[in-house]
Amino acid sequence: MGSLEQIDIETQKDIETVAAFARDNGYSNLYKSLPDISPDFNTWFERIIPFDRKRLYSCKDQLSHFEDGEVRFLSSEFNPARFEELFLIPQLIDTMWQSVSSLCRSVQPKVASLIVPPFWQMGPMFYHTCRKEKVPVSVMTPRNLPIARQLIKEAEVDMVVTTASASRELHTLLLEEGLERQIRTWHIVLTEDGNIEHIPIKEGISLEYFIFPGISFGKADAELFSTGVLTVQPSDDFFVELANGNCLVTSRKKTALPLIRFQIGGTWRIESEKENAFFVRTDYGK
Repeated sequence: MGSLEQIDIETQKDIETVAAFARDNGYSNLYKSLPDISPDFNTWFERIIPFDRKRLYSCKDQLSHFEDGEVRFLSSEFNPARFEELFLIPQLIDTMWQSVSSLCRSVQPKVASLIVPPFWQMGPMFYHTCRKEKVPVSVMTPRNLPIARQLIKEAEVDMVVTTASASRELHTLLLEEGLERQIRTWHIVLTEDGNIEHIPIKEGISLEYFIFPGISFGKADAELFSTGVLTVQPSDDFFVELANGNCLVTSRKKTALPLIRFQIGGTWRIESEKENAFFVRTDYGK
């Protein structure tokens, strides 16, 4: 991960499969200009021109690679003030939130609650995932944290998925009634346009960094985040390249919106050249 010289045969095959699916897709013209796949993977892959959000926006009416009945749509923006740049991100309706699924299996919560801005449209993915794991759910907005506190108390919510700022405010409210220990699991959603924020929770916490609402780049290190450093271990769903501080991701699975050499925001460096390398975003919140 991080350079083409390190890419294994399995990953090459995954990328070629996704590229063929995207280029020959009957629903989207986003990747019609991809070069023909050749036996020399590195040469072929390097011929693919990287792209960013601006290109997605310019093609916003042709992003979905599946028919309408198979997808739902999420906001492309975390910040509502950027509505002029907003477009809709297609997502297959049966998409699982993998980190939430893993948490449900490992901690077996009584009730899980999602508390993020509703315009992100992450509620359906959360609900679908928890229903598959047979975990009751509640979905609330960060604007109603006193109500969230009451629901946590009455419904015995013990797992919360929320933002860094909402976790801090909710934790303070729970402390007032001695309920802070009721939440055994906190899962914090970090956004591409976010900041390093103080999170007072020390136990049962995990962090996840999102490129778009519903599209996760990977797990972030909670301990390092508390020291002001955003470090991410990329998801297995992506092959990741790093060049001159730019981070490019390529999907390894067919999705409603496959990303092929897509440049995510920020300036990055790689922490290790070994397997399971970590990527550090050096300008987060600046």
